[in-house]
Amino acid sequence: MFIHSFVIFMILFFVSFLKEEILGDKRGIKGRKNWEEKRGERREE
Repeated sequence: MFIHSFVIFMILFFVSFLKEEILGDKRGIKGRKNWEEKRGERREE
C-alpha cells in the first residue's frame, strides 16, 4: 500500500517537473536549483 502511494507521488512529481521545464517558470527553475543542491549534498556524503 505504501509503495503504491509512493510510486504515484513520484509520477506526479516527475510530471510537475516536466511542466516546469516546458513552461520555464521562475518558481520551477528556482525549485530545480534547490533540488540540484540537495542532490549535490547527497553525492558528497
